[in-house]
Amino acid sequence: RDYALTILQTILSMTPIFDVAIPEVSVTLGLGIIASSMGISFVQLINGDTYEERRSAIPGLATNAALLGLSFAIPFLNSKAGTNQKILSRYTKHEIRTPNETNIHMFLEEYGINKNSISETKVLEVELKGSGQHVNIVKLSDEDNKIVAVKGNSLSGIYYEVDIETGYEISSRRFYRTEYNDKIFWTRGGGLKGGQSFEFESLKLPIFFKDEPYSAVPGSSLSFINDDSSLLYPNSTPKLPQPTPEMEIVNYVKRAGNFGERLVTLMRGTTEEE
Repeated sequence: RDYALTILQTILSMTPIFDVAIPEVSVTLGLGIIASSMGISFVQLINGDTYEERRSAIPGLATNAALLGLSFAIPFLNSKAGTNQKILSRYTKHEIRTPNETNIHMFLEEYGINKNSISETKVLEVELKGSGQHVNIVKLSDEDNKIVAVKGNSLSGIYYEVDIETGYEISSRRFYRTEYNDKIFWTRGGGLKGGQSFEFESLKLPIFFKDEPYSAVPGSSLSFINDDSSLLYPNSTPKLPQPTPEMEIVNYVKRAGNFGERLVTLMRGTTEEE
């Protein structure tokens, strides 16, 4: 009996080799070896001559029982996992549920939308029949005007592709909304026109301000506060700066001659802000 148990355990340790070479035989043989080994351990646990012999059978019985249970549980779980995968794929598979090249035509036909009526720089809002949520049908400027359904935050300019029946956002598919030259561009890559290649010399950028020389800037006349202003009396308000008399400024400007582009006139401020 002990020799039989040892031989069965040795053969059992070699079953992974059989699984690769002859899986049809190894599966049946493995189940038989596990069941036989568990039976021998059980007999040893009941009919052992000594306490040590009976106790030594417990690990073998527990191990073989677990292996035998897994041998039946793993195929059962695999079959259930395959069924669940089919169910989940029906509801989450992008090729079926999201508007892309394979089903965008059916989506547009169902909602009576003409593909040519979708503007490249505007937004077409559609209410989904299944969920009642509102999504935007747009064309991607950096992907040859590919049509997608998006939803997101108009303040941040970041949008996400949505499921066409539920309206749920797909966080792994992000889009960007960019306004340029009074037009709206939808891009997947982000940045100016989706990060497309361009020549810097021909790139048109909006001009926020124009740099001009000082001589071209229209001038304004200097004005001074009245003599009765409290700012001219620092003794009454010691926190104020010492004022510069008007006569000194006038004489300084007169001695400077014509006001040139590179000439800077320095004076002391007469207000608390200056």
